[in-house]
Amino acid sequence: MTQAGPHLLDPSLAQARAGVAGLLEKLEALAARRAGESLARDAASLRQAAGEPFLFVAAGEVKAGKSSFINALLGEQVSDVAPDPCTDRILMIAHGPGRSRTDEGPLSARVELPHPILHGVAVVDTPGIDSVVDRHQEITERFIPRCDQVFYALSSLNPYSRASWDFLGLVASRWRRKVALVLTQADLATPGQLQVNRQRVLELARERGLEGAPLFVVSAALEAVQPELSGMEAVRRHIREMVTGGEHARAKLASLARGGLAVLEGVEAAGLAVAQSVEADREAALAMRERIRQTRAAARLEVEALAGRIRQRFERTGQGYLAALELELSFASMFRRSVLGFFRRSSAVPSLLEGLERTFRESLETQVESQAREGAAALSQRLALDVAALARDLRALAGQDPAGNTPPGARREEVLADVARALDAFLDAGDDPVRVDPLRVARMDPRAAMGGIMVLAGSLFVLSVQGVALDVTGGLLAGTGAALAGSVLAVGRPRLLRSLRESLARGARRVEEEVLRLVGARTDQAADALEEVLSPFEADVAARQAALDEAASECAALRSGFAQALDTAGRTA
Repeated sequence: MTQAGPHLLDPSLAQARAGVAGLLEKLEALAARRAGESLARDAASLRQAAGEPFLFVAAGEVKAGKSSFINALLGEQVSDVAPDPCTDRILMIAHGPGRSRTDEGPLSARVELPHPILHGVAVVDTPGIDSVVDRHQEITERFIPRCDQVFYALSSLNPYSRASWDFLGLVASRWRRKVALVLTQADLATPGQLQVNRQRVLELARERGLEGAPLFVVSAALEAVQPELSGMEAVRRHIREMVTGGEHARAKLASLARGGLAVLEGVEAAGLAVAQSVEADREAALAMRERIRQTRAAARLEVEALAGRIRQRFERTGQGYLAALELELSFASMFRRSVLGFFRRSSAVPSLLEGLERTFRESLETQVESQAREGAAALSQRLALDVAALARDLRALAGQDPAGNTPPGARREEVLADVARALDAFLDAGDDPVRVDPLRVARMDPRAAMGGIMVLAGSLFVLSVQGVALDVTGGLLAGTGAALAGSVLAVGRPRLLRSLRESLARGARRVEEEVLRLVGARTDQAADALEEVLSPFEADVAARQAALDEAASECAALRSGFAQALDTAGRTA
């Protein structure tokens, strides 16, 4: 595209403009990554504008006189004028050696004219912002970020269209383009109407952030018959002043930098919303981890209580066993079994031992299993409720992020859904850590838990049998043996029973310790697994925070670069 020759430009302006073009390319990539399509498109338009001449864009509503204004400005029929909306594409009018027109696609065309006012600049006609034709307003809005100054056409008869003033507010706030207001068709209004409308237009401009915008009152019809009354010369003078002395180059640089800052602020605003979302997620993740810690601690207390109850059951069962054993070790009982054993040669003592041992074991297993099943069921239910609550919190969190708070490409919703599904699977799995199997406690070997109680009991019975055994060959000898047995029991019985009591006490402690170890490890395993399930969400929060930090650093560098470009434009003025 035609530009002013490099010899007309301050070298620092040319260098700064090239630098801004590079900044805009980075801004476009950042906006696409962090803010979405709209801001990325604005940045792309600015980047494209960096390689174009200074652009004056004529905009306005349908039939507001935009095309007639351009034709009058250039003194020839360039843009089509008709009763119906006929500007259906962007029409860029630039300087060239001869008159030519080239269609550059369905949305734009280029006209070249050997007109002196077009040296170093281009004038652009756009479709009406309120056109009923599909895409006309979209075409105009997409082109505005590329321009450097907007000539906005308002009818002198009624310059109060809300659509126009809303659009001008966007031009000032979103795109930060310089605006010149043009009251067209002045020949149709009375002097009184022009005075009132002119004053009111300036007031509306101030309200929309356009204070200081120049206002031109023109008539394309008068330009053909009384050009001195048309007001068009003031517009031409304004354009010439922009070109003279390289002002258009400074204005172009400033325009690009201001536009870049406007897009950058949009990116930063989007980043602020994302930062709030990330902080909320970080706090939620911390709260969930704290809940898991509390679950672990509460489960540990449950396990300790369960272990204590099982120990009590063990002790009660052991006391019953000890009482039965003590009764059977009395002299009368032992003498009776010795006599019976003398005649049968098969002592009843081993059978008794087996019966007591069997009864003790069965009673112990029943009592421990009952308590273990009850405690483990309560523990599993508590863990299951906590896991289900975590899954609910994650699903609720997925619905709390307002639209637009997650940058393009972010996986937040996917990660939250995956973690929630993992928690559901955690509950449903048959062998997962949350299932505290009561049989792990109930099936602990009573012999091992008692620390050798059964072995000691067996030794006692063997000693007793030996002490009271009767010789089959003589009654006197048998009587002497019975007396000896009585003396052995009288001396050894208290010591042996005391040893049994100590063994039972040790066994009770060991049962409690084993429950704490086995079931405690199981609940710790459940809590560890919950933390592992939560870790992808925490990793996603950390990754999004890192991306925010990186984007903030990029924004700071871009802001500094655009500010430097504005400073260069001001210093070269």
